Amino acid sequence: MWITLSFLLHAILFIIIFLLSSRISQLNKDVANIQSIKQDVEEALMASVQEIQAENQKLLNEINKKTDHAEKAQIKALPNDDDDDDEIETRSSTNSNSGTEQSSEQIQEDERYSDYQPPFLSDESKSEGVAFEPSLTVRVLSLAKQGQNIEQIAKSLKIGKGEVQVILNFYK
Repeated sequence: MWITLSFLLHAILFIIIFLLSSRISQLNKDVANIQSIKQDVEEALMASVQEIQAENQKLLNEINKKTDHAEKAQIKALPNDDDDDDEIETRSSTNSNSGTEQSSEQIQEDERYSDYQPPFLSDESKSEGVAFEPSLTVRVLSLAKQGQNIEQIAKSLKIGKGEVQVILNFYK
């Protein structure tokens, strides 16, 4: 009888040990699956970050191109009575380098708004409480002209440094 009881206890212990070992192996498989999923998610996030960085770089390049076109348009718009030949050379080199429709559209738009005069406050509108405030871009540019750095401008206008940097880069 003691031997039967001993065999029965041994059989129960072997079954428990087998169940525990199978449960441990299942947990190890789950951990491996979780790690592979984690690695896949990290790779997907890295790919997304790289795509965003590439888009940001393209955007910066477009902004730089547009500012270059705007600067060239301003150079064309400046009257230069002394050196008409230089002006013609500048125009021809600009046209040959940037013969795109976008640059000509930009030039036409610049010419269209070159004689813009901002509105002024009459005594009547002042009494009604109407006020004109400079835009964020104008405020950033004026603070930059005063010699403040990006961090000071961002802090005084309560905006991000990146936003200030983009505005300054766009208008340089």
